[in-house]
Parts: sequence; structure tokens; C-alpha cells
Amino acid sequence: MSTKLSSHHIAIDSQGYILAGSPTQPGRTMQRNTVFGNRFASGDRDYTDLSFWWYWAQTDWSGGIKNNRAWEDDAKFWWSTNIDTFSNPGSFQLPYHMALAIAPADITYGVTDLTAGTNCSVAGTATSFVGTDDGSVIGKAAVFKFTALSSYTEIAGSDFGGSNNQVNQILGHKENAWILTGGAANTWAISYYDGSSMNDVTANAITAVTGSDFKMPHAGCELGGDLYIGGNDAGDASYVFIVKTSDSGANFSSIVELDSDAKVSDIIGYKGDLYYLLFSDGTFTLKKYDIANTADTTLYSFKNVSPRLTQLGGRLLFESAGNLVITVPHSVGGEVWFYNGSDLWRAYYDSEEKKNLSEQTEATSYLREGGAVKDGIIYWGNLVFDGTSFHNYIKGVNDDAGVDPFVPMFVTADNIFYWHGEASGSFKRAYYEADGTYKSSDNENFIVFCEDQNVSTIKKLAHSATIIFEKLEANEEIIIQYSTDGGATYTELGTADYANDGDSVTQKTFNFGDDVVYNKIIYKVFLNSDGTSTPVFKDISTQFLPIPDYQYRWNLRLDCTDGFLLLNDKSKDIKKGEDLRHSLRTSFMKKELVEFEDIDYAETKINDAEPEKTDTTITVDSTDGFPEQGRLRIEDEEILYTGKTRTTFTGCTRGYRGTNAADHADNDVVSNKYKVLITDYKESIPLANEAKVGEFIIDIELIEA
Repeated sequence: MSTKLSSHHIAIDSQGYILAGSPTQPGRTMQRNTVFGNRFASGDRDYTDLSFWWYWAQTDWSGGIKNNRAWEDDAKFWWSTNIDTFSNPGSFQLPYHMALAIAPADITYGVTDLTAGTNCSVAGTATSFVGTDDGSVIGKAAVFKFTALSSYTEIAGSDFGGSNNQVNQILGHKENAWILTGGAANTWAISYYDGSSMNDVTANAITAVTGSDFKMPHAGCELGGDLYIGGNDAGDASYVFIVKTSDSGANFSSIVELDSDAKVSDIIGYKGDLYYLLFSDGTFTLKKYDIANTADTTLYSFKNVSPRLTQLGGRLLFESAGNLVITVPHSVGGEVWFYNGSDLWRAYYDSEEKKNLSEQTEATSYLREGGAVKDGIIYWGNLVFDGTSFHNYIKGVNDDAGVDPFVPMFVTADNIFYWHGEASGSFKRAYYEADGTYKSSDNENFIVFCEDQNVSTIKKLAHSATIIFEKLEANEEIIIQYSTDGGATYTELGTADYANDGDSVTQKTFNFGDDVVYNKIIYKVFLNSDGTSTPVFKDISTQFLPIPDYQYRWNLRLDCTDGFLLLNDKSKDIKKGEDLRHSLRTSFMKKELVEFEDIDYAETKINDAEPEKTDTTITVDSTDGFPEQGRLRIEDEEILYTGKTRTTFTGCTRGYRGTNAADHADNDVVSNKYKVLITDYKESIPLANEAKVGEFIIDIELIEA
């Protein structure tokens, strides 16, 4: 029960005290504890008036996507899809429209997959090639040459038949197009096209390899004027080889021979040496062949790897910004690692948080089929590395419906060609970015996540959001939505469009509705267009007021006197003034939390055999002495109630003001006491002090914990 009851004004740490006051020096004052000082808001520091509304701003997108979901002023955003964030640094816009370059109908062999492609110099002329596999119906493995975006012709003699059922890679060497095919035969596994005819050099490669039929070349690269080719023997699953030729395939020499059941998934020249990936049982092993010292070493093994194909020559290993870039695909998404010749580190990964978003597939980077390089920029399915940062880019859903993402296949001087699977079949079509036309949508694909998690434990009252953009053209619009529940639901905040804002507005402010309170806010930004142009979105800032869980501060003036009169029946307190004084001073010096029973203190007990933390009605012995609505404390849990009956508190909000809802027991004490810290202490002695009477006036400050 209370130590205060009716005999004292207040109680601190189970000790009752009498207030000492006057009209000019009140014995008790209470106010909200100050939570804001003279400081800038965390975020961009360019604001000068933060006396009431605070700001959070995203003023640059050039840093690309982040894996840490917490907001930082780091020029990065959470993630996007079908958005170009790197062509126009510091802003984002729509990507170019994906136009059909070649459909399976253009290849006369029915349902046929496009498997590989390249643009290389053949007989001194840059030429583009695409390879196929034998498909599931009628099709066959062959190589097609094209001179226009939709004009293809089969290279005479490139029908590899059913025994070589897939073109694994096409690459240039000695002004020839080299074709690596995989199948069951030991002919046409390695061949080249010189501009007029096909030439099979498989037998020459077989001669260089000990005891192998060399039926399955998977990947190749050119380094120092030599062509290196890696693969395995389809007839001997535990045999891996790398061979090289310095001429047009008349002579081969063996470089690496391994007793292994792995496959050479990709191979590249980097800093004068050969690097290659071996795939086996869900593991990529990165190996280095030191050409000068003829030494083959293992650098690192990547676990839980799941490429779409085990042979992705020219599509997994790249060089960018002086680093070797390694694509490490998983079943969904994956990782990108860098190696600089001595150190290896992970530069990008698809975080689990992204995969747990409601639109999980939108955030996936589609690394399983590798990528391609154009103008020093690496493109994967929905990921781009521009030499500095990673960006989301193009994903599967586009104007032409499909079930597979757009995966970069090969690069020409003018275009990147992408694979894309049709919904109605297993084959793939080739697409390219149509320069001058943009992806259009109806609020379906173009979204960017950016999250304000600045001081995320403090609630914020949203006031407005301001966006900055370039002048809009006809049929362009920017739609802003927000979520305060982690992305589960979104509410539209406003739209900037040409129809209402014309071609002169470059900044627009949207006011939030009343009582939009959040810990974290996520913005979803839609860019829409008819395809003839693109909106260009630059900045967004949020104006808000921090509203933390308010706490109280008391200033008390206490009479600590020998034998002062109590409130109940005017009897004298048995405690001496010196004892009362030292009790307060000790608590102050020890900086310990103490319990405080204020002037309106009341208490009762739970009268419920099985109280639960989810109860919104709390049954007690009596609610006498408690106000009609207010706060309760049971052990360490604080509860807000909105009504009461004779024996119940109703409309209870459990775990109020940052405490945790908890189960309690029958007869647990229910009160309105506080836990406080004594933060200031001052004492004075009245001038009329009698010689043998201890009389002190103690001024203390209490702050609610």
C-alpha cells in the first residue's frame, strides 16, 4: 500500500514528505520535460529554421541502391524497378522502351532458344551473331548473322545438328567469329566463321588434351593475342581442361587439366593472367592461372550458387574500375564480388529484407543468367554497375508480357540485346533498347523505395512532402505514395502532371492528412508517360514534427523538519529533518531511479484470476481515487485508460509510452506512481532555526524515467 496515504503530500522512494510553499514559491510545479534543444535535425544540414518543423530530405540518387535499409544522407535509395538512375546522375527517369529485335518465328526451326551472341570483327568488319539450341520442338543448334535489327540469315554450314545441341558462346579472335557448342559429338565443338565459311577445329584441340574427346567447351576468352577455351569431356565427367591457340586453330596447347567433375562456367583475362570459375554441386570455385609461372591456384569458393545454366561464357566474369567482377547467382537474386589482385570482397547482395517485401520479385536482381558489358557499364537482369555504384534497372514485366526478366545477352556498338521469355512458350526472344522511346506504364512498374528511418524509435507527425523535378511534357506525371506500415499498404499523397501543372512547374508540395504519425515512412514514386518522353525526378523532402513519448518534470519544495505536523490528524512525524534530508541527498548522489507518488496518488489491486497482456479492460478491487481517465502502472508496464466503472478500467492501451505490455497476476498493485530520477538538489535553512531543531527546506527536480 502507499507510504503517503493521507499523512503526506507526496512520497519518494517509499518516504513521505510535506510540501513547503508560498504564493511566490509554490511547493510543487509539474511540466513536460524538454526533449528538444538548439540543434539541427539529422539529415541534410542546409536548413536554418528548425524551431518547429523538422526536415528529412533525399537530395541525390547518384549513389545507387543500398543494402542497409536505414536511411542515411548517402545519395542512395532503397530499390527500384524499370527506373534509370544512372544515365542522368542525381535524378531518375524511365528507361528506354524494349523493342523486339528477333522472335522465334524469324528462325525457321520452331520453338528455339536464343543461347548466345556477340558483336565482333570478322574479316575486318564488325558483325553481330546469335546462336540457338535445338529447342524442344523441331529446332536445332545454329548460328545466325544479322546486319539490321530484325534481319537475320543462317550462316551456311552452322547447322550443328542434334548432337551439338547448344551454342554456349560466340567470341572474336583473329578476325573470326569463334563458336563453342555443347553436345554429344566430337565434331563442331570448336569452330570459327571467317566471313565466308565455317571451319571445324575440334580435332586439333582434342590432340592437345590428354585422353579427352573435348566434347563440351563451355567458355572462352582472348588474352594477349591468344584464345583460351575451357570445358570438359562429356564422355568423362571428371575431366576439366583449358587449351589455347595463338593462330586460327591449327595448333592448340593444353594449359590446365584437372581431374574434376566441375564445369568451366566462365573464363576471363585479368591483369595478364587467366581467371576462371568452376561449377560443381552448388559451388563456384574461383581459380587463377598464372601464365608466366604456369601455376594454377584456387582463390575462393562461393557456396549455395544456383546459375540458370552451368555454362555462361563471357557472362559471369568482368573487369570494371580496375577490379575483377564476379557474378555469384543464387536461386533468387545473388551477389557481386570484387577482386583487385590481392583482396576479395562482396560489393553487392540482395538482402533478405528486400526479398521479404510484398513485391518480392520486383527487388530481385536476376543474376542467374549473367550479364554483359557496354561502354564500361555492367548490365545484369535488373542490376547495373556503372563503375562506382549499383543501380536497379530493367526487370521482366514490360510492354510485351513475359515470364522471364530481360537478361542482357550481348552488346553491339549501338545496342544491348536482351533475352526475354514469352509467357506462352519456353523459347526466348531478343530485345533491344529503342533509343528515343521510353517505357510507358499505368502505375504498374516504375517504383522507387526510399525510406526515412531517421531516429526511427521516435514518432513523427507528418506535415508535408516537397518534390523537385524537371519541367513536365505532355502525358507525363509523377505520383507519390507513402506507407507507414513497412510497405504493407500505401496511400496516395499527390500527383504532379502536365495536365494540371503545365510545363513550368518544377517543384510541388503535398500536405499530409491530419494525424499521419509514423516511426518510419516509405515513399513509392511512380513515373508515367506515353513513351515519347520521360519525367525526370530529382529530390524529395519531408517536413515533420518529432513527437516522442512525452515525460514529465517536477520541481518540489519539501519541508524536512524535526517533528513536523502530518496531514492526517496533526500528529508529528517521527522522522528527524536530518534523516529526511539525507534520504533525498543519497538518492540524488547515487543517480538511482526511485518511485514517486504524486499529490494525486491512488492505488488498488488486480481482481482477476487470469489477467492477460492483451486485455483492454482491467478488473480491480476498486477504482476509487482514480480520475475518469488517465494512466496506470502495474509493475513496469504503463497503461492508458479512457474510462472506468466501480471495479474496472476500460479502453486500455497496453504498453503505453514505450513500455512493454506484460501479463500480470491477481492482487498485483495497480497505481499511478512514476519512476523518476532526482536531477537537481538544493537545500536551505530558515533564519528562524532553533538551536536543537533540524529544519531544512529542500528543493529538488525530478525527471520521469
